[in-house]
Amino acid sequence: MTSEPVSPMKLDKSLLKPAAQMLSRAFADDPFSCYLFPDEVRRKNKLPHMHKNLLRFGMLYGEAHTTSDRLEGIATWMPPGNFKITLWRGIRCGGISMLFSVGWGTLKKLSSYGRHVTPLHKHLDRYNPWYLSILAVDPQYRDKGYAGMLVKPMLERFDRANEHCFLETNKEKNVPMYEHFGFNVIEEIAVPDTNLTTWMMLREPNAI
Repeated sequence: MTSEPVSPMKLDKSLLKPAAQMLSRAFADDPFSCYLFPDEVRRKNKLPHMHKNLLRFGMLYGEAHTTSDRLEGIATWMPPGNFKITLWRGIRCGGISMLFSVGWGTLKKLSSYGRHVTPLHKHLDRYNPWYLSILAVDPQYRDKGYAGMLVKPMLERFDRANEHCFLETNKEKNVPMYEHFGFNVIEEIAVPDTNLTTWMMLREPNAI
């Protein structure tokens, strides 16, 4: 039996499919997932396609970590100034196949959300922060310390380098967890044309 890892490991591309499936379980009830796919059956079928695309982006342009090859938890971190999904990057990460998988209506929802939220990133330019784009723990492994296992080594690294990082969450109950890691809410946005609220959180170096 494999012992518990003491630090995250790089997410290997051979684990991409099961990793996307795990993210889909972890985010099955997330408000953003429900906004994109209100129907539960469609959400279950379509989320893996979207998450596979997002994971590819994190692996190609940032750092994607997991707790072990059992994929108890996953985190992706995007370097400063490198978290924008351009047309070419989207295509390289499988955007065309995702379009056919999730449908044009879903991409319109993604675009609408991005139009309202992405401009807020300008407020962060002076910090030149890292972006914690994904943090997820498989529901069967929650409350066992896997989120901390994924986050703490990177935060310690940022502290040593005197670097900021930020994240966004659409789930209010996640806010206290992130505050525990030293993040603070800097924006709370009721996203127009949706039922979503987005909390943007920033962590300063040596916050805890």
